[in-house]
Amino acid sequence: MEKPWNIHHKQDDAFTEAGDDPNIHIFAVEPVISLQNNRSGRKFIACTYEKFWWEYQKMMKNNWPRHFYEVIRENKPCHLYFDLEFLKESNTEVDANKIVDDLICFSCNKLESDFGIVCSEWNVLRLDSSTSEKFSQHLIFRIPGIAFRSNFEVGDFVEELCENPEFRHRLTIHSGGQDKLIVDKAVYTKNRHFRLFQSCKKGKEALLLRSDHCKFEFDTLHVPLSQEMAQSNKIFGPELSQCGNNKSIFYASLICNVDDTDIYLIPFEIKKRTPNVPISSGRVPSFTHDSFYSDFDCLELNDYVKSLIQTNDTPGHIGSIEYDAEENTVKYSIRGNRYCRNIGRQHKSNNVYYLAYLDQRVIIQRCYDRQSCRDFFSLPIRIPKNVVRCLEEGMYITDVPNEDLLDHIENEIKQENNDS
Repeated sequence: MEKPWNIHHKQDDAFTEAGDDPNIHIFAVEPVISLQNNRSGRKFIACTYEKFWWEYQKMMKNNWPRHFYEVIRENKPCHLYFDLEFLKESNTEVDANKIVDDLICFSCNKLESDFGIVCSEWNVLRLDSSTSEKFSQHLIFRIPGIAFRSNFEVGDFVEELCENPEFRHRLTIHSGGQDKLIVDKAVYTKNRHFRLFQSCKKGKEALLLRSDHCKFEFDTLHVPLSQEMAQSNKIFGPELSQCGNNKSIFYASLICNVDDTDIYLIPFEIKKRTPNVPISSGRVPSFTHDSFYSDFDCLELNDYVKSLIQTNDTPGHIGSIEYDAEENTVKYSIRGNRYCRNIGRQHKSNNVYYLAYLDQRVIIQRCYDRQSCRDFFSLPIRIPKNVVRCLEEGMYITDVPNEDLLDHIENEIKQENNDS
């Protein structure tokens, strides 16, 4: 029988197997059976998320012991996450749900004040493995289009958050006769192991499951469905089909499950710079109320995009700006206004973005919605001539516009939207 994956005794060997393939991820496991003197260290697996889930759900169906961890690799993009715990006997006065709600509120406020990112408890997956003796939860912030560049920078963000006096006042618990924060700040280290959904620690029985107080909106998450998964009912019967919901939770819980094609990575130290300090590209970053990061300094185009998202009932703002010098495009992630030109109304939870093709002098609206708007491109919006002149003066565009090409782009998009 073919092994589902290779088991490595050393973490570096799993890294070697993964190589530079962005689809291969590392997991750690505490073996159930000890081989020598009743002791055995963690082993390591390198495989895709889909392959891992396919084997993992079979363990769940058969109720096999599961002691698995995600390896949060050094200098890899990841989501904001927290590990929270306290002993209940020493904190009888603590309202656990209230303290977690406060933590989410403080985190969302800081994300908005520092970076212009708007989020809420609907963006937070809460996993719980509490027992009668101990409160224990993991929080994972899943914000469409947003991730940190590494868990080191997540740690920097959390460290600053913990320095807030009001935060410390509300989120302090008792431990070992001393006061300490509910937040474990030791989980942002190199190649950190973070327990997986539906796993427990070796020697323990408390599985890490979705909290009853979790309000996370799973329709914001893209979960791939392989042919094997599509046939799971036929292979294993109705019991396994219940793992469908578990699959969505599993994918949402993965700290490193970041889509490189859609995200804006947050350069944490950027907010500490002044506008007079240039970025490595040689351009001076534009720091506005709207954007948490930009190395694109044509304010006229920024203002024009703002005008596109201002309506009487839902005024929006620019959450982030990303300039791609190679493609000569500018991507504007929008916050506060989710109006989609495809469905003709506001999305319930997914944000939209505008993509400016500078060489073509057009802007196109797209969505983070991976279901109804996956392949949607709005009709091109011509960039006004006065803005084009500013782009030319800033040397962002140097060639003469091709009107035939612009008409061709518009016709192609009309045809594609009609076909879909």
